[in-house]
Amino acid sequence: MKRVLWFGLIASLIAAVAAALSCSAFQTPKVAPPTRLTDDDSAADDDGAADDDGAPVDDDAADDDSADDDAADDDNANACLGQNGPHQIVYVPWNSLPAVETAFFEKTFGGETAAQTAYGYFVYWYSLARELNRATIDYYQADHTALPDRWTEETVVAQMAVAYFVVRVDTTNLGNLRNYVAELSAALPNPVPSGQTPEAYFTANQAQILANAADLLWYQAYWAQQALAPNFVNDYAQLLKTYVCSYVNDSLPLPSRPVFTNFGDSLPPLLFADFNTDLGVWNLGLNPDLTLKTGTGATLCQYE
Repeated sequence: MKRVLWFGLIASLIAAVAAALSCSAFQTPKVAPPTRLTDDDSAADDDGAADDDGAPVDDDAADDDSADDDAADDDNANACLGQNGPHQIVYVPWNSLPAVETAFFEKTFGGETAAQTAYGYFVYWYSLARELNRATIDYYQADHTALPDRWTEETVVAQMAVAYFVVRVDTTNLGNLRNYVAELSAALPNPVPSGQTPEAYFTANQAQILANAADLLWYQAYWAQQALAPNFVNDYAQLLKTYVCSYVNDSLPLPSRPVFTNFGDSLPPLLFADFNTDLGVWNLGLNPDLTLKTGTGATLCQYE
């Protein structure tokens, strides 16, 4: 009897061990999830070395900020890409003006010194900023879909030039520019016939106006006055997003620098460099193939 009980006990133990082994053979062991590595930029992230935040690696091969590890990554810079080739902005230095235009400015502003200052404000400062913005639009929007016609283009680039100086907090110089433009506009013959609006006349006679130095200067002063009006939008970042690239990152402030006080011949290269630096803060930039040149003729400042 004892032998039966003994063998029964042994059999029960063997069955229990076999059952335990059988059960463990079909269970997946529970392992702690692996620790995610920090970003090593082996994909197409935004910097060459370690990532800028030391947070977990991104979840896609080419960072698109849809599920990244930080709130404001900078990869959207890749969405703003220029498309066109070599261009230039040509401006006329005061000493290269045709004699008839020199005489006009001196008469309008009361002598050579005052005329040179007014010319510097209007051409070296405002007009160059206008053409720099035109060049920026052309670089990022080579298909020109954002500006459907020349009137829209001229009003927008004038508006952007003024808005750029607003964001640069250059209110004193903007006030001076407003006065100079008013004097210039009053001294020029108005080419718009009675009963027509400036826009309608320009649209119907665009080629003629663009080929006539006096008429074009009147319109340039007109567009500047409109842009300097209080009701015009002067949010430069929003204008860039609307007409240049919707991915503009304007979260960082533009670098602080003294406002311009010298409106002589040294101003254009300085403004050209400063403008490009400022665009770079917001992940934009001038066309690398854009050059600034001096020229002669009646067109005072022009992007080509």
